[in-house]
Amino acid sequence: MREFRPPTRWHVINIVGAASYIFASTWLTLYAASHSPGSGLFGVLAIGLGIVWLVRGFVVRASFDEEALCLRNLFRTLRIPRRQITAVDADPRAARVWWTKNSGRRCFATITAAGSGTLRWIPTSTLEHERDFLDSVKRWAIADERV
Repeated sequence: MREFRPPTRWHVINIVGAASYIFASTWLTLYAASHSPGSGLFGVLAIGLGIVWLVRGFVVRASFDEEALCLRNLFRTLRIPRRQITAVDADPRAARVWWTKNSGRRCFATITAAGSGTLRWIPTSTLEHERDFLDSVKRWAIADERV
């Protein structure tokens, strides 16, 4: 089994983002609750979402074995059987996998652990580790020339 965990810079960015979101949500919730007690409930939900983001950021990873690709993203965990994978985008700026469910529905998911997303200020030369992992996922998925 091969596993990939995001680098330290990814964790730092997510910790700062989640903490900022929780801080802003807390202040907006306090402000809304002081003006209208019922509106503070939405803020509590937002704060909870920020806490989930903060905690889940530490379990983000991607791995694959002979049978399936397992993605632990920020808000969901997926196990995608190898035979259902139809395409893999090996560019760290996109980092996606497409698959077809047994029902015939086509789905996609971001490989959060290896994707830099729209963080264009990260030099592409620092994304080699992510690119190597995504290339290995693509080679693994197309071993029987389906992707």
